[in-house]
Amino acid sequence: MLKTDGNDYYVIKDACVAVKEIEGLVCELGSYQGGGLKLLMETFSEMNQRDRIFLSVDPYGDIPYHDINGIHSAGYTNNVKNMFLRDIHQLSYELNTYFLFFNMTDTQFFKRFSDGIPVYINEERIYNKYALVIIDGPHEVNIVKDEFDFFKSRIATNGIIVFDDVEQYPHETIHEYILQNGFETFKSTGYKHAYKKVV
Repeated sequence: MLKTDGNDYYVIKDACVAVKEIEGLVCELGSYQGGGLKLLMETFSEMNQRDRIFLSVDPYGDIPYHDINGIHSAGYTNNVKNMFLRDIHQLSYELNTYFLFFNMTDTQFFKRFSDGIPVYINEERIYNKYALVIIDGPHEVNIVKDEFDFFKSRIATNGIIVFDDVEQYPHETIHEYILQNGFETFKSTGYKHAYKKVV
C-alpha cells in the first residue's frame, strides 16, 4: 500500500528540505493511498526530524469528488481508508513519528480546528502554525481557493504550501491571488505548484 498516484514528487521532497528549520505542523489534505504522506514522513525522518507532527485530512467514504471531469466517484472508499490507516500507522510506529488522522472533509476540519490542533506529548499543547501543507483534496478551483484562505495566515514565515494535480483545474486563475497574499513561487511543474510564505 502507501502508493502515490501523481507526478513530480521531488517538489514535495524539496519542500520538506526547505522547511527543515521551520517550526510547525505538516499537513496533507487528501491522502488517498498514502504515498505522499509516506514521502513526508520518510524525508523528515532522514533529516532527523522525528519530532514532526503529521496530519492527514481525508473523508474517504466514496463521497462525490470534484475535478476536471466534474463531480463523480473516484473510488476513495472506506476500504481504501482502512488499508491506508493500517500501513501509515505501521510506518509511523517504525519511524517513531507523531501522526494524527482526521476522517472528515477539509470544510469540516476548518470548522472544528480553526483555533488549532491539540497534541499530547508529555503535556497538552495547541498547535496552529504549519510549516508545510499539501493541498491534494478536491481539484475544483473555488474549493482550492478556500483551502488556501484557511492556511495562508496559519503557515509560518518561510513555510510552504504545495498544490497537487494543478492540471486538474485552472490553477492559473488563483496564482496571482496567492502571490498577492504574501507568497512567492517555490517550485512549479505541470503537476505541482509550490509557494513559500515570505511575509
